[in-house]
Amino acid sequence: MSSQTFFSGSIFKMDDPRGNSKASLQFQLKKAVRTIGPGTDELGVFAQSAIKNKSKMRRLVLQWKGDVISADDPRAKTNNRSIIKVAEDRVFVPEEDQLASYMNDPMDKSRENCELVLITQKKREVPGIYIKAGFSIQKNHELLGAYGERYWRFTFKQEPDRFSSEHRRKAHTRYLPDICKLSQKDQDTWASLLRETIA
Repeated sequence: MSSQTFFSGSIFKMDDPRGNSKASLQFQLKKAVRTIGPGTDELGVFAQSAIKNKSKMRRLVLQWKGDVISADDPRAKTNNRSIIKVAEDRVFVPEEDQLASYMNDPMDKSRENCELVLITQKKREVPGIYIKAGFSIQKNHELLGAYGERYWRFTFKQEPDRFSSEHRRKAHTRYLPDICKLSQKDQDTWASLLRETIA
């Protein structure tokens, strides 16, 4: 994506990632609704018109540029919290300053309407934000998707004073199935994060 300025109220017209030259998608950055934790000034991506997906397949709405690397790659072992698991053996390292990076995690699976996944198209792996199969996003509704437990584990460690204990508990509940599959060391990290109380 070309360089653009990101601020509240910005409207972006994007080509349809599916290759339909006659269609375009419009998004707006504006203040996101938050029920817990920080974020009264955080921005979210909102659909400027309804985006429908009645098929049984995911629909790409925003491509997210970056590198897809092996989970065994040394870069995947760093403390970069932006690294997101997109397959059992691969992770995604996104480039900075992209519209897609403003998608928020509601920490509530029932509110998620999008996914960050890796799909192979014409022998090319395309990471991006996809609307879930059978889902539609209404006009002025926010695009919401899961960041994954790794993102929150590193975020809570790196910014211990920014998030409330309630926020940590909600993340732990949302990602508990994934946390149970972690090494004992990483599970202990989560236990420690939950014990910490933020005034």
